[in-house]
Amino acid sequence: MRWSLAGLLPSLCLVVLTNTSPLGHQSAYDIEGVDSLNALVRRVRTGPGGGTVTTPKKTTDLFLLDSGPGGCVGKEAILDNWLTEVFLLHDAIKTAYANIQGDRSWMLMWYTWFGVQLNMQTGGVDVSDAANKQLWDTIGDHISRVTKFLSGAGLPNPQVAGENPRLFCGPEAGEHQPWSESVVKDHNGQDVVTERDPETQQPTEYLKLGTAFLNTARDPDANAFWFSSFKGYDLDFSGETSLCAGNRFAKTARPASSWPVIFSDGADFTFGRANRHILFCPRSFSPPTGFHSYPSLTKAVEEDNYPTAGLKDENESLDKMMPVSSTLYHELYHLTDDDNTKDQAYSLDRVIRNARDSSKREGNSHNPETYTLFATAAYLYLNAPQAEEPCLYISGFPKKASDPFA
Repeated sequence: MRWSLAGLLPSLCLVVLTNTSPLGHQSAYDIEGVDSLNALVRRVRTGPGGGTVTTPKKTTDLFLLDSGPGGCVGKEAILDNWLTEVFLLHDAIKTAYANIQGDRSWMLMWYTWFGVQLNMQTGGVDVSDAANKQLWDTIGDHISRVTKFLSGAGLPNPQVAGENPRLFCGPEAGEHQPWSESVVKDHNGQDVVTERDPETQQPTEYLKLGTAFLNTARDPDANAFWFSSFKGYDLDFSGETSLCAGNRFAKTARPASSWPVIFSDGADFTFGRANRHILFCPRSFSPPTGFHSYPSLTKAVEEDNYPTAGLKDENESLDKMMPVSSTLYHELYHLTDDDNTKDQAYSLDRVIRNARDSSKREGNSHNPETYTLFATAAYLYLNAPQAEEPCLYISGFPKKASDPFA
């Protein structure tokens, strides 16, 4: 039997961007536990340092767009706008990572969102602590992976070398396949035959999906979906028979190597080969207010819209300022990972709490939403209108960059 591990059923990472905690949680939306840093950072330089500027690419430079069910044809302009903002967000986080040394604002932000411990003498990351150094290196690795992908270098450890990952824009891209009733399809979309009539050679038995994925099918929350675009399957463990059920915004396929070898029942076939992909659900294009819903980064930094530093306005809390395009940015951290970006937290207050908790700090460094929050905060800090005080998000509400402890 021929197996292509690159074509085995990648499952999908669940992305339900719901904030389960109210905005009234002052311990997360206000500064708590950072007052001790005042003495540490008050003498180091402040103010935005010049950011990098990368020329954005078109969506079709980095992704394959399918024209079939659930495809993104007709949404290219929207996706191109998202990608342009993704480059802006990523340039901001790269600037923050490269300029922490001696910069009070970046030091406070990395401490707040990732729990990076600081060295009072050097004015930077405390590299004397092995765990803290590893934390900083892990953050840099995730940022670097996204950087390489956006540069056109492709995915790390691709399942199909040289092929761009696919984008889908609706649940119709994957057709639900009941375990007991569905016949396995091969890389040509043909039913897999296990027995034939010895005289006529006509098929008499077919490989059932529930047999091929015997152990997976026993999981009551597991479902399989057929993707005609690459003649293969994805597994999903949300318990839903639609890829966009409930509050789901988007999904990113996990690598095929995540799943155990499946049974063949004597059949000789291969699945369709495909790289990991991202599927956007309708909510990502029309999100509810407050959930990756700000119209654009450009609007966010207009003089009339820019957050007022030092003001506790729930409409200007960081999670309310995150643009629609930030869903794509979130997914890029899944897409470029080593299957280690479990969604530890989506809500702002949980992310901040996890950064403070040494037992959860490592998981927070693999959490895509943490990077998405930080990148948005960094962009807002770097791009204050000329007449406005730069806002520094070292809590859910913006502080004055010139006097964050006021």
